[in-house]
Amino acid sequence: MGERLTAEACNSRNGIATRYYKCSTIKRRKGKCESKSIRKEKLEDFVATKIKSALLKGDTLNKIAEYLCIAYNSTVTDDNM
Repeated sequence: MGERLTAEACNSRNGIATRYYKCSTIKRRKGKCESKSIRKEKLEDFVATKIKSALLKGDTLNKIAEYLCIAYNSTVTDDNM
């Protein structure tokens, strides 16, 4: 466990493309990997859900909004107003 995942795609006999992630060790044929391949949609939905829950926890969104306002305001000059 701990190896990076790499994107892969293949076409089935009927021409339907399947996208998935698999262990980069297997792709490079450099050894065995305990992780199984996982469908692209399943992994990306999982990651998106984890990111959303982290952003919605506590005042994270407020902190991000404050930072963005400060960053934006620092780029605006009196000439642009």
